[in-house]
Amino acid sequence: MQYEEIPAGNIILDRADRSLLIVESTIPKPMFQSTRGIKPGSVKEEKPGVWYVYLEPGVQLVSIMAEGYLPIEDLRHNFQPRQAWRLRITPKVVKLEGHGNVSIMTDPPACYVVFNRIRLPEKTPLTLQDQPTGDHKIQFDGGFEWVPLDTMITVHKDSTVSYNFRLSNRQFAHLKLTSDPPGAEVYFDDKSLGKTPIDRNDMIAGEYTVKLNLVDHYPSSEQITLREGEVTSKHIELKPHTGILEVFTEPADAEITIDGDKIGTSPVVQENITVGLHKIIASINGYYETEDSSLVEYGKTTNLKLELKPKPGNLVVTSEPVGASLFLNCKLHNQVTPAEIDSVPVGVYRLHGRLLGYHKLVKNVRIEPGGYAELDLSFRLKQRSEAVKRSLWFPGSGQRFAEHKTRGWLITAAQVAAIAFAGYAYMDYFEKSDAYDEAYDIYRQAFTGQELSNSKQQLINATDDRNQAAMISNTALAVIGGVYTLNILDVTLLEGGRIRIKSMNMSLKTERRTK
Repeated sequence: MQYEEIPAGNIILDRADRSLLIVESTIPKPMFQSTRGIKPGSVKEEKPGVWYVYLEPGVQLVSIMAEGYLPIEDLRHNFQPRQAWRLRITPKVVKLEGHGNVSIMTDPPACYVVFNRIRLPEKTPLTLQDQPTGDHKIQFDGGFEWVPLDTMITVHKDSTVSYNFRLSNRQFAHLKLTSDPPGAEVYFDDKSLGKTPIDRNDMIAGEYTVKLNLVDHYPSSEQITLREGEVTSKHIELKPHTGILEVFTEPADAEITIDGDKIGTSPVVQENITVGLHKIIASINGYYETEDSSLVEYGKTTNLKLELKPKPGNLVVTSEPVGASLFLNCKLHNQVTPAEIDSVPVGVYRLHGRLLGYHKLVKNVRIEPGGYAELDLSFRLKQRSEAVKRSLWFPGSGQRFAEHKTRGWLITAAQVAAIAFAGYAYMDYFEKSDAYDEAYDIYRQAFTGQELSNSKQQLINATDDRNQAAMISNTALAVIGGVYTLNILDVTLLEGGRIRIKSMNMSLKTERRTK
């Protein structure tokens, strides 16, 4: 049979899941096959000599056969949804009238036979009885070691034709196939061969399409030619799936290492990084190294934020003179200068330095992550004149300034008590004075001898009480003055040098350390 393509006309199907093959044929009862299959009821003789074959859309290979004619095989066409493809079939080889017999033998024997696309149950040698005259297509399959044979035979009317076919031995090739990474699934012309590495010496020579598939990697497809009796070695690099990894740190500018490779300083954006679990390490001077893992997914951006913990710093404090007590944020430290304080948490501190006989020092110091801070305290000696000035302002304060705190508080308490007593005495004096004035007024207004006698006695008593209160108040003022004078005298005669001598002796026993 032969065919020609003719215009299909304006035929549009009502279903998007179907395409149409229209065949005009003068040959009766054509048969149709397709690589995608033809559903039952999908072939109709729409009118005499015109056949409608409904197919699925897509690329298909179509074969058309009829009894007594050579078939039209593997017509390739891309069937579009709702559209039609039209062919006209005409005879090419004239059908011979009658029937005949065919005797078939093969070397090797016991080959499978496909006669006119129908697989026969018998194996060679065999005889085909009562076959239509004409040319017929026949195929032989002797097994894996033999090359299949595809040929034609002719049946003659009322006779038996004998055929003896010899199949060729198949020649094998040796294939060595590896991949990086290994373990990829290998397909030769869509037939699975297993996983790499492949080492087989039973491959059939020829040209193949080799496909490799591996999880989390892009598939690979290459052409490879296997030659008879030769070893073909092939190594295929598989490109892994990739994603994007963004790494941020607090603080920034940390050194970032991914899977042992230094990438740069944060923040970093690593593109085309292979999918899977990755180990990320962030490090920066003065901070503890931080490690974490992150799962990168195909075609996605993964964000990772790492927070680095600062290392404590060291603080070295020296002083002149040495032996000063240290307070960090009002907390007494157990060392005296010169002192090295280890493992001080990061932050800003208020440092107090105290030394007997010297003015207190207050300084602020910042401890940086993993840093090393140094402070040198220079104490100023307390002067006797400063103590005198303070005691002049309030008794006892000069003694406390000179580190004689007990004596200072006693003098202050005595002065406060004297002032309180003086206040009480003056209030009593004012009351007694008012009583005296009242008694004097009564005495002046007396008219009788009895009244005069009584008022005079009251006046005498009021006078005695007032004079006694005046004496007590004057004594209180004298006590105040005495305490104040004693305070000045005491602070003037204080042994201020005693404190300074103690500090100097301590400095002789302590070695000054420097870093």
